[in-house]
Amino acid sequence: MSLTNIFEMGKGYLMLGGGLVLITALCFSIGYGLIYRKMCKGRARLSTGRLFLSAVCICYLAVLFGATVLRPGTEMRAACIYPFYSYREAWHSFSSVEWRNLILNILLFVPLGFLLPFWASHFRKFYWTVGAGLLTTLAIELIQLATGRGVFEADDLINNTLGTAIGYGLFAFCSGIRSRFRRKTAWFGLLPAALTLAAYMTGYLIYENQAYGNLICEPNYTVNMKDAEVSAACDLEQEEKTGTLYRSAVAERQEMDRRAQDMFAALGTDIGEERTVEYDDVTVYYSKDERYCLWLYKNGLTYSFTDYSVFDDTFDGEKKENATEEEIKEALSKYGIEAPEEAAFEENGEGRYTFLASMCEKDDGAVLDGSIQLTYNTNGVVSELNYRMIELESCGEEALISQREAYERIKAGKFEYLYFADKIQTLLVKAVSLGYEMDSKGFYQPVHCFTCERNGEDLELRIPALAQ
Repeated sequence: MSLTNIFEMGKGYLMLGGGLVLITALCFSIGYGLIYRKMCKGRARLSTGRLFLSAVCICYLAVLFGATVLRPGTEMRAACIYPFYSYREAWHSFSSVEWRNLILNILLFVPLGFLLPFWASHFRKFYWTVGAGLLTTLAIELIQLATGRGVFEADDLINNTLGTAIGYGLFAFCSGIRSRFRRKTAWFGLLPAALTLAAYMTGYLIYENQAYGNLICEPNYTVNMKDAEVSAACDLEQEEKTGTLYRSAVAERQEMDRRAQDMFAALGTDIGEERTVEYDDVTVYYSKDERYCLWLYKNGLTYSFTDYSVFDDTFDGEKKENATEEEIKEALSKYGIEAPEEAAFEENGEGRYTFLASMCEKDDGAVLDGSIQLTYNTNGVVSELNYRMIELESCGEEALISQREAYERIKAGKFEYLYFADKIQTLLVKAVSLGYEMDSKGFYQPVHCFTCERNGEDLELRIPALAQ
């Protein structure tokens, strides 16, 4: 979800909050002005500031519960009870989307910690406010779990409570600055925000100074293998070896724009710049006539292409079967695409074709890995195209852990495994080979690929092979 979508969603919930303020104001006017003041002759008066604070609180609560409880759900009732699971997930992918979601979870509760001390005097004690933030987020998580509108996550409890503490710290700072007796200690109120910012900046600097990126196949938590029966039906090498690392292209926005322009130009059209949307790792382009759509990824310059004319009633083609390799290559050339000679050609049925290369060395020393998958029609139109063919350059040799050590990591539960997946009762390793996976910096790193049978079902486990 882009920031624009987030702001639009927040604006919608804010309008809901405004409506609740009007309804509450109407009910309050009747109750306070007519019943209490007129009929009961009450004399107590409410300050304008308190009324304004009440309106702000109602709007904030509408945004809070709208964003957490009223949003569309996944209908998956699951609980992730592993602390810092989402932080490890964000670290391994190092996606700004993942980090942004974590930061937004913190920021969402900052207003709660800031407003509560203004609302009631006993919330001017730190533990009262932070406790209220913890209970509020616990209630939200339980509602999400019960209704299927979200996953119960321990990390949400941590982030939301941290946000409440930051909000309280900002209140303490503001109130301390206004008092000449507490002005010197007011700066301690900024400590929660400062420590959080320092932690994020430290992580970023560590990542930037790493030689290579992080792998998604790294574990987010330790799997409980205490009662699991783990065995191997193949020989596992014990000696450590070295492996080659490769680097793929990582494109800047200007290069991506040029690539999209060249592809649309080959089709006789241009980029509709007003509809171009840039996300963290992909940019989405539409042609001016909105017939073509191109999702272009910066890592490896891979892309997905769709010709929407295939969905029109006037489309005069059908999916073509039994096309030759030369015919498919000629069709791709019309789009400015050259299928590599090193790639193997396959027909997959129903008009789908694939060019596949698995770490194939080219004459110039570069290595090709990946696939080109497309749907071809009788009128020569390629309606769908997934270009995942990456050209790699060798960038050095590194020491690798042995297959036996990787196997021992599996036995210890140190592998990537979804928290809601079935508990492992039996795990049989049937084969192991050395493969490659692109890391978060665009490097191709070696990984040990284990072909397994988990509880009688097939499963592949990938263990990072670089010796740490």
